[in-house]
Amino acid sequence: MIFHVHVKPNAKADSISIKQNNELEVRVCAAPVDGKANKYLINYLSKIFKVSKSSAVILKGLNNPYKTIEIITADEHLKNIRNK
Repeated sequence: MIFHVHVKPNAKADSISIKQNNELEVRVCAAPVDGKANKYLINYLSKIFKVSKSSAVILKGLNNPYKTIEIITADEHLKNIRNK
């Protein structure tokens, strides 16, 4: 699954919501310094979607608050294995 995400770092609490344009808005406590917010974002989303950290990947927007993120679920892993 691919998501368009607007990340808001330095939040008081972590939260996730869906905006009107079906974009996810994710607030994270981490500061946007030396990739800490990106790493925190991946950890947070992996917990929300109940997948491993390696199953959540930032495809675009490493240095931007607007990111494209891919979350590979267990179902998608199975489909990839079956198609090989």
